[in-house]
Amino acid sequence: MLSMQKVVQDLSAFVKSQGWTIRLQKVDEDGDGIVAFSPKDGFNLTLMVSPEQDGLFFYILGGAYSSKEFAGLSLEALALAVTSKIKAAKCFTDNDGDLHFRIEGFTHDPATLPPILPRLVKVLDDATDIAAAFRLFRGLLGR
Repeated sequence: MLSMQKVVQDLSAFVKSQGWTIRLQKVDEDGDGIVAFSPKDGFNLTLMVSPEQDGLFFYILGGAYSSKEFAGLSLEALALAVTSKIKAAKCFTDNDGDLHFRIEGFTHDPATLPPILPRLVKVLDDATDIAAAFRLFRGLLGR
């Protein structure tokens, strides 16, 4: 049985080895491991690893942006634009109207996450770049 505290420590060590800034590392009351980090200024992500009953681990890597950053835009159209270009990323709005970017998956061992984490971060970075371009072009077109 893996210790979730050890999983969080190992993931945090990998995040630090990439030169990324750790914002939070903990095991929550549900036993989920959480590592929040910033690969670059203004780009905040949270990785959550949750043990499942079947021995697998569910993981989510994601970030959110306030709807205020996209004022005047159709966030549904923006989410559709992002997900149509980047199939691996989910992009959606929550009940507060904030925009979320997320990648979800399962693994048999959280130790398999560090080798793919840079690629997952890159996918979400690309998704946010598309959202920023969408916002810029809509602003230029006055729509």
